[in-house]
Amino acid sequence: MRIRDHFRIGLCFCLIVGLAFGGIFGAYQAVEVLKEGMPVSRYHTIVIDAGHGGIDGGASGSNANHNEAERNLNLAYKIKEELVKAGAEVYMTRTDNSTSSTDDKITLLKEIKPDLCIAVHHDSNKSSSANGFSPYYSTPFSKNAAECISAQTQKLTSVYNKFNETRWHYYFMCRTTNCPVVLTENGFMSNSYDYGNIVNEEANVQKAKAITRGIVDYFKSIQ
Repeated sequence: MRIRDHFRIGLCFCLIVGLAFGGIFGAYQAVEVLKEGMPVSRYHTIVIDAGHGGIDGGASGSNANHNEAERNLNLAYKIKEELVKAGAEVYMTRTDNSTSSTDDKITLLKEIKPDLCIAVHHDSNKSSSANGFSPYYSTPFSKNAAECISAQTQKLTSVYNKFNETRWHYYFMCRTTNCPVVLTENGFMSNSYDYGNIVNEEANVQKAKAITRGIVDYFKSIQ
């Protein structure tokens, strides 16, 4: 038997074991031991909405080159990378500095019919002391996902001084009933400590890994 055949058998075995013991999306850890870059079967479909973009730069920080829209997209790509590693099929509402209208976003959700949508934002406040990570939801069936993401962000990151409670809010993306939606405010552009981590790539990798782990936990919790 050729080495390639041995590897294919090993790959199938790892995925079967992962699914048997962890449910859908439960092959996450089994896949981690496989050779990076090997194809992984589809488990869940997730849409990432990188907030703002184009003529809408969102909140601004001390560096004009890094407004909220640019930082949202940067973090969204990192979350996508981690989700793909975990076996998810991922779509983004925008992939560059362009404007994605509310109609465009809802149309995408209706077409894709995802299992979850994550809206990526960064906060701002008139008071420079306001800081931390904030998860939001609107529909009752989105609350669990928001809480899972919040819990793992608290557990796995060291880039926030404060973790704000999971809260209900009537944000546009949160209101959609096409799928569970969690809107994450990943630090304050208006706070010097948060902003330092917002423009720090290693900090953003931490955030992306934690959000992904929270999503995995959410799917496990509903099996």
